[in-house]
Amino acid sequence: MAMKLNKDRNRKLSGIKETKISTPEHTYSEADNNKVKTKKTNKLGRPRKNKQYSSLRIQKQSVGKINAFQNTLGYVSQDDFIADILEKAEKDLTAEQRTMFNMYLRAYEIRTKTK
Repeated sequence: MAMKLNKDRNRKLSGIKETKISTPEHTYSEADNNKVKTKKTNKLGRPRKNKQYSSLRIQKQSVGKINAFQNTLGYVSQDDFIADILEKAEKDLTAEQRTMFNMYLRAYEIRTKTK
C-alpha cells in the first residue's frame, strides 16, 4: 500500500541564505606532512636483542597481580619475574612431576623447531 505525502500549502519557503566561508588559521604543506612522517616513535614492548618472544594470553586480574609482584619484588621486567617464578616452581617438582615436565618440554621444543 503506497503512502501519500500531504504537503502543507500554507508553508512559505524561506530561501537559502549564503554561507560565510572562513579562512583557516594554519594551512598544511607537503613539508609539514613529511615532518610528521619522519618523526621517530619508540615502540612499546620491543623485544630485547637476541631474544625471541611469543604471545601469552593472561586474564586481566592475573596481569594486575604479576605487575604488583614485579614492582614489589623489584624485578625489571615481567619476563624476569616470570622466569624466576618458573625456576622456583621447577625446583619444587617431585621426581614424577620432573619426568612429566621434561617430556612436555621436549615435545614443545620439537614443535617449535618444526614450525
